[in-house]
Amino acid sequence: MGALLLYWPCAWGVLLAASPARWDLLALLLLGAAAMRGAGCVVNDMLDRRIDAGVARTAMRPLASGALSLRAAWLILAGALGVGLLVWLALPAAARWLSLASVPIAALYPLAKRFFPCPQLVLALVFNIGVLVGWLATGQGLEPAAWLLYAGCIFWTLAYDTVYAWQDRADDARLGVYSSARLVAGAPKVWVGAGYALFALSWLFLGAWSAAALILAAAGGLLWWWDLTRPLEAGRFFAANAALGAALALLLMMR
Repeated sequence: MGALLLYWPCAWGVLLAASPARWDLLALLLLGAAAMRGAGCVVNDMLDRRIDAGVARTAMRPLASGALSLRAAWLILAGALGVGLLVWLALPAAARWLSLASVPIAALYPLAKRFFPCPQLVLALVFNIGVLVGWLATGQGLEPAAWLLYAGCIFWTLAYDTVYAWQDRADDARLGVYSSARLVAGAPKVWVGAGYALFALSWLFLGAWSAAALILAAAGGLLWWWDLTRPLEAGRFFAANAALGAALALLLMMR
């Protein structure tokens, strides 16, 4: 699901900038999203393997449990980065340089939980750069609409990843690890709902009324369904956003 959540902003950027749809770019960016999500997970698990071992949900991850060696993890990382490099080389120069500029933020994210109260914000900044990369990949220059959607997607990621982090809130507090779930623990549904509202507002300003309405309807249903006393439901909440991303892409294709 994580690869799809990384991919949909890329696809939205392509679909907003190009008409008719550039299917070659959509396929290329899907491959890139899968490769880079895989690489990101490996790096995160390598750096967090000791923390993961102390968290109930992540204790059985391959590196945390010892089922996978660091050497094997390095080989997997090299393979994922190799695929990512091939995709990167196939992009136009402007898209390549912008994606390269996001690398320092991506490198910061796995460490952010150790010192930054809202590491999900760091994730959101890099996770949605695909909006701009996808837009530039079509050969179009960046317009205000691209930046507006990028800003909206930041709030989207903050919303769904805060819910995802909710399931680890108790373990994170015990280990002294930061997360947005801990930061908004007093009123999580209010803050998550605000994130979705701002995400919907960005689509509204783009003139995509049906998309904004869909986001608000989906968010309302998810927040109503989300039981704060059952942390594992957060994983299903997270997965539902991948379906929302697909629906938004379909609406853009039908314009």
